[in-house]
Amino acid sequence: MGLIINKYCSITPHKVCVDGLKIFDINDQQSLEKSLVQTYRNLELEYPKFFKMDNLSKLAILASECLLKNTELYKIADKGNVALVLSNASSSLVTDSNYHLTIDDPKNYFPSPSLFVYTLPNITIGEICIKHKIYGENIFFVSEHPDASALYVYVNELFERTNTEYCIAGWVECNVNTYEAFLLLVGKGSNGDTFDVKTIDNLYNTK
Repeated sequence: MGLIINKYCSITPHKVCVDGLKIFDINDQQSLEKSLVQTYRNLELEYPKFFKMDNLSKLAILASECLLKNTELYKIADKGNVALVLSNASSSLVTDSNYHLTIDDPKNYFPSPSLFVYTLPNITIGEICIKHKIYGENIFFVSEHPDASALYVYVNELFERTNTEYCIAGWVECNVNTYEAFLLLVGKGSNGDTFDVKTIDNLYNTK
């Protein structure tokens, strides 16, 4: 029994899609912050901590909600067999830059703990794990572009060498110019898209 893609989703400045179907539009003329809040409202989320996060973590939370909602994993309390493998190009650079502004001027030195806590991209994974009670293996890669081959190899290794039964995998990028999220829910089975490099690329390029 090979690995399959049980579900996938994407969020771009124009729309939110689940399994290739648009579930709602996003007003691309508004700011990133407003777009994220619009998506939060449209998903009918009730998670006040969302508003304290940096934009990268907000985007990841929204994408994970789209991915897991209406699946058997959504309400399971113990997700110790669920792994997370994410990547992006800019790491946490936007938050890093914002934090640097708070410590750059010795005469106006006001380091912000609320910003500092998000100056590592793996905090994004932490926020997903907290929200969905996930306790499995996790890692965050930084690469210039989505790398389907690397993702395929690493996720397969997880299933072969650990007790992983499901894996949330994909790309979550949020910088000053644009943002996008593309997540897959990978598991064992026979009913679904085959988890391979070609399929990953095709799904990403048609999001």
